[in-house]
Amino acid sequence: MINRTEISINSSFGREVNNMFLTHSEGSKNIAILFPGGDNSTDVPTLHYARKAALLCGCDVLSLEYGYQIVYSTLSHSDIMSTVINECYEVINRCLKKEYERIFFISKSMGHFVSLRISNDLDYKKIKHICYTPVDKNVCDIVKNECIVFTGTKDKWLTQDSRNDLSNYKNVDLVQIDNAVHSLEIDDNYNESIRILEYVTDKCSEFIGKNMIV
Repeated sequence: MINRTEISINSSFGREVNNMFLTHSEGSKNIAILFPGGDNSTDVPTLHYARKAALLCGCDVLSLEYGYQIVYSTLSHSDIMSTVINECYEVINRCLKKEYERIFFISKSMGHFVSLRISNDLDYKKIKHICYTPVDKNVCDIVKNECIVFTGTKDKWLTQDSRNDLSNYKNVDLVQIDNAVHSLEIDDNYNESIRILEYVTDKCSEFIGKNMIV
């Protein structure tokens, strides 16, 4: 049985933020924590199905939300980054009062900036990263971690040079989707987009399954 609770905080941006926390009644040694992109939530298709995959593998799952979105339209404002990180860290610490043996950070786009900095303050040996559509400026930090990376060859936010760089690291499993854009979709083909979503979700599930603590 899956139990749903809300981890709520009063954000500095003037709103209450409710972060969904899903746990298995029988307990779990593993938790997946979802970091959305800068201008969306964890309900975008890639993260929604990553969440479902993690649950079905047996992980508890925390879905983070960002309080800044009531004031700003994007996470790219440098003056709000530290507040977002601190608020996410507060929520995560409340969930980690239970001792998990494996932590999966599942991040999308600009969410990598938040997840990678929080991982520096936690036990990095416990953390595995699942990186959906990273952007160029986060590649230098991503390659320091054991992770799987999903990107499209037509993603304008990740250059060919960055993809080449990612492919040079043995600790990085790079999955490149031909002709996919930043959302991991084909703009003019919904059938192919659905097949891509299934493919990357299967890869996400496999990565979780082989790295879980049982």
